[in-house]
Amino acid sequence: MHSRLPAIAAAGALLLLSAPGFGATPPPKDQQDFCALVERARAAAAVPDPTAKQHALDAVRAEAVSFIQQHRGIDWVGPAGRIIVSETGKEAGEIEACPSSWVGGLSPEGGLDSDSWAEPETRLFNQLRDLKPGQPVEIRAALLGIWDERPDFPAKIWVRARIVDISPLP
Repeated sequence: MHSRLPAIAAAGALLLLSAPGFGATPPPKDQQDFCALVERARAAAAVPDPTAKQHALDAVRAEAVSFIQQHRGIDWVGPAGRIIVSETGKEAGEIEACPSSWVGGLSPEGGLDSDSWAEPETRLFNQLRDLKPGQPVEIRAALLGIWDERPDFPAKIWVRARIVDISPLP
């Protein structure tokens, strides 16, 4: 039974990514691989035995860190999530790369990540300012890390990323 979990999780991730909220542009292979990892994390959280669950979550956390280290630069697609402007005029945003999994410069609490915000009057700042939540976009970004020590992980996953370009999709 457990040997079929990765295949089932990957199939589920692909089905979810083809849902209407994720637009007509198919996600790149590395994004599909990441979404399969997200589904494995969620499957690990569902393991009934507490010790086995902790081992499974530890393994998937290590796999997530390894994925981020191996895929520093990404070109991914998804609907725009939150776009936030700070009190100092800096701006950051995120996309939903997989269901309930966001990539960008916002913390789970909605704070701006100092390694990833856009300065006022830059091209990226203007691109973010013009986006509407839910709008399909493509982002080019550098992956920086993951907020995985949260009580809502892996039901909700935030990946730290410095977005360098964001383009609306049709």
